[in-house]
Amino acid sequence: MHQFGAYTNRAHIESVWAPAFLRIDKLYGFLKVYRLLYEWSRGKIKKFRVRSIPDKLALMLIRKDHQMSGQKAFTLIELLVVIAIIAILMAILLPALSRVRETANRAACSSNIRQHLIGLIIYANENESKLPPGAGYWLWDMNRQITSQLMKNIGLKLPESEEDTSVPDVFYCPSNLTHKRSRLRCWDYHHPDGSRATYRVTGYFWLLDTLNEQGESVKPDIRGSGNKRWIRTTNIKGAGTAELVIDVTLSDPVVSTQAYPNGNFAQIIAGSGQGQYTGYYDTTSHLRSDKEGAGGNIGFVDGHVKWRHFKEMEKRYGATPIHWW
Repeated sequence: MHQFGAYTNRAHIESVWAPAFLRIDKLYGFLKVYRLLYEWSRGKIKKFRVRSIPDKLALMLIRKDHQMSGQKAFTLIELLVVIAIIAILMAILLPALSRVRETANRAACSSNIRQHLIGLIIYANENESKLPPGAGYWLWDMNRQITSQLMKNIGLKLPESEEDTSVPDVFYCPSNLTHKRSRLRCWDYHHPDGSRATYRVTGYFWLLDTLNEQGESVKPDIRGSGNKRWIRTTNIKGAGTAELVIDVTLSDPVVSTQAYPNGNFAQIIAGSGQGQYTGYYDTTSHLRSDKEGAGGNIGFVDGHVKWRHFKEMEKRYGATPIHWW
């Protein structure tokens, strides 16, 4: 197991950093040109032996700038070379750093979902294997009392009152920019008329069934393949394949065009964001672009979590917006 784990970590590191390292060798020529120009400007080189393309480029630039060779200050050529090197380094490293940051966010998000699964399993153990009901049409809505119970189950401090403005990070994916900016507004959600909602807008989808007084489900069937179902209890067959808590992947079909065949994933007009008024639109948590998501962490009834790529997801629920998993 130790050797396998080491191999897995090495493969992961190479997949993240290898593209950057492969590009670094392209800097060699620029760095060599810069070194030759610098040494020439300081009088350390009197003659060139042209052996490579960088040598030829340096000689050409020196001839162009020959009249400035006696000055002690940096020449225009040196400054341009330095600026070019900095720009190339930024272009190489920033995408790699962005990927590393997203990898870290995915790991933190997976941990959040795992804690929610623990909280729900503890809830079910105390209620004859029954899970709490969903809170409405939007799958990320969760009854305030249930959120408090989940916080208690995973060892978090409960809010002292309804006016408590502390927001537990565990209920929100670190990759979701809207929830970062307007987290308090989501956590202590109020209706447009100013009244406080009986639910909280969280950062994850809860695939919990919602029942009427007769104990019948009021939710429509889940679309797509795989015989998906809303979850009422942990005592079910196939707990290892039954999704329970998942990342937010939404698309808005209102802006669906030929360029957006599945709708816009980065700007959801309806919902808690109310971007037309606040400037904060609801959005998919893990984005590849505004045309598609990158994927999401999926938490299952048996307590395990795994990453699912967007290409493996389907349209499952809702019309405006569409929920994917």
